[in-house]
Amino acid sequence: MKLTVPLLLLVLLGCPSSSEPPDQTPGPCTASDPAEATGCVDAEAYSADLNLLAIPRSPGTAGWQTAQDHCRTVLTELGFDVEDHGYGTGTNIVGTKTGTGSARRTVVISAHYDSVEGCAGADDNASGVAGALGVARALAAGTWDHDLVVACWDEEERGLIGSEAWVARAATDGMNVDSAVSLEMIAYRDDAPNTQELPSGFDLVFPDAYAEVEAREFRGDFITLIGDSRSALMLLAYAEYAPTSLPVVSVEIPDSLLGSAAISDLRRSDHASFWDEEMPGLMVTDTANFRNDAYHCGATDDTVARLDLAFAVDVTRATAAAAAHRLNAL
Repeated sequence: MKLTVPLLLLVLLGCPSSSEPPDQTPGPCTASDPAEATGCVDAEAYSADLNLLAIPRSPGTAGWQTAQDHCRTVLTELGFDVEDHGYGTGTNIVGTKTGTGSARRTVVISAHYDSVEGCAGADDNASGVAGALGVARALAAGTWDHDLVVACWDEEERGLIGSEAWVARAATDGMNVDSAVSLEMIAYRDDAPNTQELPSGFDLVFPDAYAEVEAREFRGDFITLIGDSRSALMLLAYAEYAPTSLPVVSVEIPDSLLGSAAISDLRRSDHASFWDEEMPGLMVTDTANFRNDAYHCGATDDTVARLDLAFAVDVTRATAAAAAHRLNAL
């Protein structure tokens, strides 16, 4: 997640809990609906991806190349049409599974694979990349009306550069984006009271979301969804299909505020690249530094040992189900 100067607002969440992922490793999967997609998320594969990716991955380093190669290999082996999208200073890895419908839209599931220099970035954002690949595994063998794109973005930490380049091209090409999800730090939680911080002014602009967090005694035990009005149907899909073990707090940004400096903290990932092209964009996040003091390896190192893999797998399951819902939506 790219760091900007905090203004009025931001997103919500808090500290770590180290439970293991659930013992649920499905066999070969041919999901064709949201319920099946949820069961097709492989917890062991998620853990393996996370541990492989949790190494320093700033652009040009060996870890960065490892992450790029891993995205390409997984998506290729799953049968996606994979593109190395070079845009001058970096490379996005973009896999596409073409739908069978006659009037197809595109559902994008994505995460950035770079990290800040010298930081293993387990939560930021190996957790998100592992989630995106988990969704790809769950949905790859299904039959869907619409197109599925799974993308690993480059240079998010340098200013959303990779996603901006791809989205600008998509806009020029007239791509009909139904929904676009950015998995941005999805594995850190703390269920102790007062472990979730909120930015000054959040209660005034988003009183309903604030009230939900307040009712939870400011526990950092939920996942946050930050979307625009175009993402309303995807927000509803998350609410419908999220596991009961996964609390969800949703924040819908009014169209009038999408480009406002007052919400710059709510634009701190690749979903904002879609907003800037008037496309739907949704960030799924554990709220970064408002919960995790290892953000950008600040107070301590951002390592796998501090993360809650069961929480992250639940987020991945909810994402797979919501994506499946939109992939066959009329």
